[in-house]
Amino acid sequence: MAATLLALSLLREQPHLRLLLVEKSTKFPDKVGESISDVTALFLNRFNIPEILGQQTQKSGLRFLFNEHQSADFGQMDEFCGPSFKSLANGYHLHRSSFDQALLEAAQQAGAEVWRPAEVVEMGGGDFNYQIKIRREDEDTLVQSRWVVDASGTARLLAGWLDLAEQDLPLQTGAVFAHWDHLPPPEERWDTQPNPVWETRAIGPRSLATLHFLRKGCWWWHIRLLDGRTSLGIVYDKEQWEFAEACGFYQAFLEEDAQLRQIIRGGIRGPVHHFPHLPYLAESFSGLGWALLGDAAGFVDPLFSPGLELTVQQLLWLKELLLRDLQTQHYDLKAWTKYNATFKRAFIDRMYIHRQGYQLMHSFDLFTNWTQLGLLAYYLFVVIPGLLVPSRLKFPVHFNALSRWSYGLLIKRYLTIANNRVRENRHSTSLPKPIAFSYINLSSRRNVILQVPRLAGIWLLNYLRIEWTEFKRLFSQKTPDPSKVPITSLAGQKDPS
Repeated sequence: MAATLLALSLLREQPHLRLLLVEKSTKFPDKVGESISDVTALFLNRFNIPEILGQQTQKSGLRFLFNEHQSADFGQMDEFCGPSFKSLANGYHLHRSSFDQALLEAAQQAGAEVWRPAEVVEMGGGDFNYQIKIRREDEDTLVQSRWVVDASGTARLLAGWLDLAEQDLPLQTGAVFAHWDHLPPPEERWDTQPNPVWETRAIGPRSLATLHFLRKGCWWWHIRLLDGRTSLGIVYDKEQWEFAEACGFYQAFLEEDAQLRQIIRGGIRGPVHHFPHLPYLAESFSGLGWALLGDAAGFVDPLFSPGLELTVQQLLWLKELLLRDLQTQHYDLKAWTKYNATFKRAFIDRMYIHRQGYQLMHSFDLFTNWTQLGLLAYYLFVVIPGLLVPSRLKFPVHFNALSRWSYGLLIKRYLTIANNRVRENRHSTSLPKPIAFSYINLSSRRNVILQVPRLAGIWLLNYLRIEWTEFKRLFSQKTPDPSKVPITSLAGQKDPS
């Protein structure tokens, strides 16, 4: 996806560029990255590929489902959800093998030369004069190029050849997933209580939302794909979960969880895929005649689907920098240094934020309030500026010194509350149950402008509810009501009166 979107962008502005796409596989595989948010759709809409997106499943929203009481009854789940209303941008569930194939064909039709199946076996030269040996049909061909862009995903070819160092990361997560056949949609077997807001106003049923089942230190995704299959996978914090064998861990978790066990009943599981190290980040994203793009540069975590968004933001920068370089034959060191620094900081900040989320996942009100704060910041600093000034879409969100300090104080408070609750065996009580809404609505530009005050009010109100609940608990512990203190008899038993 990264390579083909970059090729489309370059060729639409300079149709006579000579671009070669080298693809090793004969068929694109299934992979993590099957859901894009409404906001990410804003980015993809800039590439004018409506017919390709139209072949995918339109996503009806996000749902976060909690089971703090470990009940088998789905009616007792708490839910934080964001229905997708008909808006300026709506997200999708991607069948990645067919989506990636359609993009590759579009790039080829736009003028890119595609060698497939082919494999890059050696790279020599350097500094704007690279010689790449490519093998196809048992024959080696030497290709010379001023620029080489690595979009090889987790293979990260250039990182190995150039011996690029990796950044130390604040987040360590892994993922295990499989595709299932014959799993009925939620409304046919299980679900939370009816949701009139969703059913009457959202663009699709709740079964076509991206479902997140939140557990301690991990979450499961549940995504209905267009071909009738269901993608079911777990992302886990390696600081909180350890196991010896991925397939056994995956199946055992599903069968031991009271709710997930019901979801997979009667289903047929496909191959299990394990990604033991999700987050990674190259020390540098570009150099003299080379650049990394998408997963070849770094990967955050699939929670909130930031990967596709960051990839598109990267290639918007790359398109401008590459075209400028090819036209002037002058390497703008200052511009490329800014590009490297901007995205390295954006990746690190996202990972720092995600790490806190994994420590709050078991708590309905804390995780929900943390998410509401993230939505507020995201719409304030990314979405609204991008809608009002489209050129701002390419700037990823990141901390400054003040925002990092403020966020650090708040996270410390969240974690203190979470630890106190675990120690005292308490659960969420502060939010209205069983459903809390995100209240995201991009159906008109007027609604877009209103998002910030609306989200700010929602986050602040719910945060004050959490603090009020904790204050009442603290107050009741320090000044117990004598009338409620149990009377102990001489026999050592509590008096029933």
